[in-house]
Amino acid sequence: VLTLTEYIKLVPTLAEPHFVLAELYLALGDTANATKEAALGKAHYTPHLLTAKRAAAYYEKVLDLSNAKFFLVEILSFEPSNEAARYDLDMILEHEQSN
Repeated sequence: VLTLTEYIKLVPTLAEPHFVLAELYLALGDTANATKEAALGKAHYTPHLLTAKRAAAYYEKVLDLSNAKFFLVEILSFEPSNEAARYDLDMILEHEQSN
């Protein structure tokens, strides 16, 4: 975690390291810092496939479906034939319609 936080100081507006750190914090059980880092990642996000995949996975893991949906749409804009992203997005949309 320390090495990654030092790296983020060098590139604070690069989104992907924030999502990596969010995943690490989540694995350590530190949900407050995980949430903070994910929010920073989203704030600095510019369209990028690998970052969108990492972000979608994080947000799905924490059941933040609104943000997961945003990043799944991003993935599909890069990879329209990505069946896993399409399935996950369809499940979120179905869930939203049932509520």
